[in-house]
Amino acid sequence: MSDLDLWGKLDLNNEDNEEPFSILNKQVKVFEKKVNDVLFIRLLKINISDSKSKYSLSTNFEIVSPSLDNYSYTLFTVYSRAENDYPIGIECNYLKDKKSMDDILKLDYECNNKEEFIEALRNVLQSEESKKIVRTLYHKSCI
Repeated sequence: MSDLDLWGKLDLNNEDNEEPFSILNKQVKVFEKKVNDVLFIRLLKINISDSKSKYSLSTNFEIVSPSLDNYSYTLFTVYSRAENDYPIGIECNYLKDKKSMDDILKLDYECNNKEEFIEALRNVLQSEESKKIVRTLYHKSCI
């Protein structure tokens, strides 16, 4: 007797997946190629247990330098619900020093769709602050 399959076809290996974490993973690969594997990105996912938050998952986008004893710097954190693609919040770590105490709980970006998420990521990754951090880590890692 065969197992009863009520799921139907689940396409879990879609190469053209445009969900947020596929977009994020593509940027990881682009970054690592640009820096010739001197640095790498670690995506660290953490469950949020605060029931007051509209997000249940945080994902740290960490730049790691193996030659600096695996030093890591969290460039930004993506907040999401584990079961939904959107909305997504982004908090930029490099802006923390510039925030007042009233802004600590505010996200730098809130994205309701793929276009908003891509634009927010572009702003974060192309910011002068991000570029300076990458350059500094890269050069210190090459010594």
